[in-house]
Amino acid sequence: MRIRYYAQRQHIIQSLDTLLYQLFTLSFFLSPRVWPLICRSATQFQFSRPRDLDPKRSLRFWFFLILLFNAGSIWSHAAEGAAVGRAAVLDFVGMAHVPNKLQLLSLDFLIVLLQMALTTIAYETSYIMASPDDTPDPLLPSIAPSATYSLLPTAEDASECASPLSSSIFPPPPSDANSKPPESDESPYIIELRLSTVIDRIRRPPPPAPEPEDGLPMPNVTPAGLGQLPDSLQRIVRARAARMAARRRNNEEREAEPPSRVPGGLGDDDGG
Repeated sequence: MRIRYYAQRQHIIQSLDTLLYQLFTLSFFLSPRVWPLICRSATQFQFSRPRDLDPKRSLRFWFFLILLFNAGSIWSHAAEGAAVGRAAVLDFVGMAHVPNKLQLLSLDFLIVLLQMALTTIAYETSYIMASPDDTPDPLLPSIAPSATYSLLPTAEDASECASPLSSSIFPPPPSDANSKPPESDESPYIIELRLSTVIDRIRRPPPPAPEPEDGLPMPNVTPAGLGQLPDSLQRIVRARAARMAARRRNNEEREAEPPSRVPGGLGDDDGG
């Protein structure tokens, strides 16, 4: 199924993926612990393409992995705070003072939220691409009427508020229907990520998308299409058909023959 804004969604996925790597590095500069950085960086690639790795897993499973891979960093920042004296980078990289626990935990939860948003967008985009055409897209923005208000009076308001004398002296200019382009009903947004949609996906995972048929089509071996095959394939098809016909005749002859009499045994016509 082809979806709208597919290229724009892929650009958003790549941008969020790059931003998360930068936040991993920032978290390492604030609290230089190597293992959280390695764990996050080594597992980040799967959150930008979850269904490419395992299409049968639900969104709930990938959210559990996000919490699992960030639990160590969150626990260490909440219990111990910033790691002091363990820096593996130059001294001038980072802040001039030691960050407090609130800053570290805020950065950790920001990383978790962005990873969940990235996984949701990548999962839904891949799921819609593999689904039939009648499958609704949960990320498609809803078209709502424009609700913009202007503080300045418009031409219609000015004409309504004008006095009869001024309207008789200064007649309003003729309205041109083609002066303004028609407003489009298409939403200017690309993705509408709602919390209710994410919660619904977690509580009720969608059924697995139908897997595409990867098998190659068989050649046309009917008499009408046999002449379109190359000579080598025609000989193979004719030889196979001849073997099948001979085997079929042998089976028919074997079924038509009467059962042979065992030497020394009694036949059906012998009296007992």
